[in-house]
Amino acid sequence: MNKKQKSRFAPIYLSSLTLLSRIFGFLRINIITYFFGVSADADIINTLYMFPSQVRRLLTEGAFSSVFIPRLVSAPSEQAFRTRLRETLFIHWCGVSIVCLFGFFFSRQIVTLLYRFPQPEQMETLTSLFRWIFLHILFLVLPAVSLIVLHIKRSFIPGAVAPLIFTGAVILALLFFAERLGVEAFVIGATIGAIGQFLVHYIPYRLMGYSIRPTFHPNWRRIWYMLKRWVLLSIPTIAGILVNQWSVSLASELPVGSVSYLNYALTFFQFPVGIFTNSILTVFFPNLSEANHKQQHRKVLKIMGWATLQFWVLLIPSTLYMITHAESLLSLILSPERTNPQDLSNAARVLQYYAASLFPAAVYLQHLRYYIGIADTKKLLSISALFFVVDVVLSIILIRTRLGVNGLPIAFFVANTVCALVLLFQFLRNHKEKPIFSHIFLRFFQTTLVFCIGYAVLFISTEIFRTLFSNNTRLHHGLILSITGIIYSLVILGLYRLIKIRVLKYTLEAPK
Repeated sequence: MNKKQKSRFAPIYLSSLTLLSRIFGFLRINIITYFFGVSADADIINTLYMFPSQVRRLLTEGAFSSVFIPRLVSAPSEQAFRTRLRETLFIHWCGVSIVCLFGFFFSRQIVTLLYRFPQPEQMETLTSLFRWIFLHILFLVLPAVSLIVLHIKRSFIPGAVAPLIFTGAVILALLFFAERLGVEAFVIGATIGAIGQFLVHYIPYRLMGYSIRPTFHPNWRRIWYMLKRWVLLSIPTIAGILVNQWSVSLASELPVGSVSYLNYALTFFQFPVGIFTNSILTVFFPNLSEANHKQQHRKVLKIMGWATLQFWVLLIPSTLYMITHAESLLSLILSPERTNPQDLSNAARVLQYYAASLFPAAVYLQHLRYYIGIADTKKLLSISALFFVVDVVLSIILIRTRLGVNGLPIAFFVANTVCALVLLFQFLRNHKEKPIFSHIFLRFFQTTLVFCIGYAVLFISTEIFRTLFSNNTRLHHGLILSITGIIYSLVILGLYRLIKIRVLKYTLEAPK
C-alpha cells in the first residue's frame, strides 16, 4: 500500500483504534466502580483522571498543533524543517517544565483553589496524591512535538495506539493493587501508562531520524513571536479548560458521586467525539492549514463544508441513540454490585444532556480550528469570552435549582450551540460561494428527514424489545443495545444510500 492509499485509509484506522481505546476506557470505569463504587474515593480518582487531561489540552492539542503544524509544513527544506523543529522543542520544553515544577511544589494550593469536597478526608487524600500526578502529566505531554511530526509525515497510528497503553496500565494497576493501596493504585497505573505513551510516540519519531533535543542557541526574536502566537491562539483552549474545571469544582460541592457522574457521562460523550470528530479533524486539519497558507479559498470552503456535513450525518444519529439508551449504556460499564439504581439514573440524565452537545461542539471546534489557522486573535478572544461567560453564568444559576449536577451539561450545550451559531453565521457571511453551500444545504435537508424516520424506528424497536426483555440485567441491556443498534444503523445507512450519501466514501476521501 503506497503513501497516498495509507493517507486515504487513515481515518478508518484512527476510528478503529479510537473505538478500541474507548472500550478500554469503559473497562477502566467498570473496574473503578467495582472496587470503589460511586463513592468519595471514586470522586478522587475521577478528579485525578480529569485534571491531567485539561493540562494535556493546553500543552499538546488545539492551539499548540495549530500554531506549529503550519510553521513546520511550510519549511522550504528538510534542514529548515529540523531547525524549526528544534525551536518548537525549545518552546515546548520550557512550557512543560514551568507547569510541572509549579504543580509539583504548589499542589496543595492548586487543590484548595480548584476543589471544594465537603469531607476533609477527601481533600487531604486528594492533596497528598495531586503532587505525584504531575509526574504522570510530564510524560503525558512530552510527546506533543513528536506527535506533530508524525502527523505531518502522515503517521497517525502511534497517536491512536498510545491511549490504549495508558488505559491498559491503569486497568492492570487497579486489578493488582486497588485492594491494598486504594486510590494510590490509580496514580501508579497512570504514571506507568504515561511513560508507555511517551515511548509509543518517541520510538517511531526517533526511527524517522529526529531528536527531542531542543536548540540551545535560539533566535529569541523568532521564539518570542511563536510563543506570543501560541498564547494568543490558546485562548479558546484556556476558556474550555476553565469551563471544565469550573464544572468539576461545582460538582465537588454537590453530594458524593457528582464528580463521578460527570466523568462517566463525559466518557460516553467522548466516544463518538473520538471516533468521528477528532479522527476527521486530526487527518484533515493539515490539509486545511496548507490551504490557508497557500490562500486557496475555494479549497478551504470545500473542506469546511465537507467537515460540517460529516459531523451532521455521523453525530446526529449518535446523539439520538445515546439519548434513547443512556441508562442501558451506563449499566454495561458501571459495576452492578457497587452501583444502586439511583446512581445509574443520575449518571444517565447527565449523559443525555451531554449527548445533545455532540454536533454543536463539533461545529464550534471546527470553526475554532479555522480561525486559529488564519490567526484571527480578535475573533478567538471574543468567542472564547462568550463561551466562558455563557457556560459559567448558566452553571451557577442551574446548579442551584432542582437540576443539580444536570445543570452543568445543560450549560455546556447552550454555550456550544450559541458559539457554534455565531461562528457559522460569521463564516457564511464572509464566504458566499452559492454553488458549494446550496449543495450542502440540500444535503442537510435530506438527512434531517432520514433522522426523523430513523429515530421513529429506533424508538419503536426499543419499546418492543424492552417489553420482551423486561429483566433489568446486563445481558438484557446488551441485547437491547445490540439489536436496536443494528436495526437503527441499517435503516440510517439504507436511507443514506437511497439519497446517495456514501458515508464510507466521505470518511475516506478529503475534498479536492
